[in-house]
Amino acid sequence: MDTATCDVVVDSAPAVVTQFRFAPLAYYLHTPSTSQKDWHVICGLPLTAIWLYAPPSADSQPNDWKIGLELSRGDIMTLELYDTETSAGSVLLIRPLITDAPAETRIGYSKLTEIRAACIGRPIKGEVALFDIITKLKATNLLKYQLENGRGRRHWILAVLTEIHDFMRTPKAVNSLAKESDELMRSCWVAGGLRLKGYGFEDEPANPLTIAPGSLQVPQIFIEK
Repeated sequence: MDTATCDVVVDSAPAVVTQFRFAPLAYYLHTPSTSQKDWHVICGLPLTAIWLYAPPSADSQPNDWKIGLELSRGDIMTLELYDTETSAGSVLLIRPLITDAPAETRIGYSKLTEIRAACIGRPIKGEVALFDIITKLKATNLLKYQLENGRGRRHWILAVLTEIHDFMRTPKAVNSLAKESDELMRSCWVAGGLRLKGYGFEDEPANPLTIAPGSLQVPQIFIEK
């Protein structure tokens, strides 16, 4: 696949990302363990599980929710809607679970359980790869989704989980990951996996949260504006 690289600022630090030409709004972050060459390999590896997780909230504001994709070799790559604060706007940022891990280090579920305040997941069917996930998000225009005044990340996550539902193994008696995630993200989770009541942005009711949309119309299943 044809690729290019570009310089960006990620978490207030200069960084380099790889872009595949078929989906340039997906940014693959270069780290000690993920070079441009590595991303070519990672995109084709089978996935075994998908996770929605968030580290503890330190200020009773909505948690920093991310999607984690577990590779067959054991490590986890995360997906998030990231505001570049440039003309590119909001992009899909893909990076390892721990970005400063040494080269060849593969950090997976055991580390996820250490850093998360809340987490939920599903196994992935068959030979689905990261490339398939990105292709699906491009086809459904979710790579063009834009934040509005910093809002819309949770809304975007629910849309993503809805669109890739068929890639997951979900028992018949169990709700979809999107529906369970909707409920999970309407609470604030702090250290120790504790759930707080009565929090949110100023325009949100105390509980449940109003999950605000961004600027692109997306599937409304399980989503309340």
